[in-house]
Amino acid sequence: MIYSVIVLYNPDTDNRANIEALSRQSDRLVVVDNSVKELPAEISGMVSNDPKIIYLSNRGNIGLSLALNKGIRKALENQDCKYIALFDQDSLIDEGFFLPMIDVIEKGSGVIATSPEIVDMRTQTGDKAVHERKEYEVPVIITSGSFYKRDAFEKVGLMDETLFIDYIDYEWCFRARSKGYVFIRVPGAKILHNMGEKVVKFLSVEKPYHTNGIRHFYIFRNQIYMFKRNYIPFGWKATQVFKCIYRIPVYIALSPHPLQTAKQIMKGIKAGFKKEGTHYRYDTI
Repeated sequence: MIYSVIVLYNPDTDNRANIEALSRQSDRLVVVDNSVKELPAEISGMVSNDPKIIYLSNRGNIGLSLALNKGIRKALENQDCKYIALFDQDSLIDEGFFLPMIDVIEKGSGVIATSPEIVDMRTQTGDKAVHERKEYEVPVIITSGSFYKRDAFEKVGLMDETLFIDYIDYEWCFRARSKGYVFIRVPGAKILHNMGEKVVKFLSVEKPYHTNGIRHFYIFRNQIYMFKRNYIPFGWKATQVFKCIYRIPVYIALSPHPLQTAKQIMKGIKAGFKKEGTHYRYDTI
């Protein structure tokens, strides 16, 4: 059976279609609610009345990583759970989403997880090169739409709860790769995903951008956390150092509140160099 996990954070009524699509195609859907305000009536009624849905309210924002872990643990409590898929509220899956994912993950040797083709919800475009390929290996996959056998979390562990949000998927993927596992992109499965709060276009290249200053804090803090871990590839670290250098002026220039953004960036950098809190014990499910 397929158990899907979706994390909600102050969703609006438009997100109902995403939840309905997941419930329709999953055997069970675990809805983990990080909202700090009441759910819209349309969504509240659905999660209460759909027999496929297991609803977990955190009564506040406990962080994406911990919320994902609560959903994963709930799925693993059920012996009939064979596969687990992870989603955020801004992702809408295509019909027949899981079939090609199951086919690839069952056939591939050493495949720890699969990922669909990601299509930007705003532009309706994805990676053009993907359309010309069959399944292929990728170094990392984003959380939303990722698909796992249940034993993936026994082999690699759960999400790192010290990260809260940002780089959670990268950290888990690099940890899995350090153990010899691989990830496969499956163009036959498609997901519409909202890539960031805004999209910035520079020299014909579009990049997602978060305007929330709190996100800037976690982006910079967690980057430094990642630099200090020996299983993170050197090449990735080097690239991120370069990105840090240009992100600081760009984030401040694009921010609707430049001073607040600058403060959050500096706060994040300082926090990154401090001793990290207790790490999640990855060997414990």
